[in-house]
Amino acid sequence: MATTTKPFRVKYAPPGMLTDLLAALPHPLDPAAFVFPRYENPGVLTRAFTRHAARVGLPGLTFHDLRHDAASTLTAAGVSQRAVMEVLGHRDPRMTIRYQHLAPGTCVTRCGRWNGAERR
Repeated sequence: MATTTKPFRVKYAPPGMLTDLLAALPHPLDPAAFVFPRYENPGVLTRAFTRHAARVGLPGLTFHDLRHDAASTLTAAGVSQRAVMEVLGHRDPRMTIRYQHLAPGTCVTRCGRWNGAERR
């Protein structure tokens, strides 16, 4: 699935990702339909998300935080830096690094695994 980003570059989601998720819903949605309605003012979606997050006990969570979460989750799952860049639509790896937040101890755990494998 391709989308166009701000600078009018095409950005791709992993094949089948959205269609599989949409098909798994209790009331499947049309895969060609927009996930979010079109608004003249994108702030409408941002404000609605922020209000809903507060209602479910996540005050301070913003819609943009989901990009950081996606980058961090992909990185923790071992997805390559280049692939994370593609998903986020970044051209510069430094920008992608700003979005990746590893849990404390992740680096130590991974380096320990590498170090143990290296000694064998």
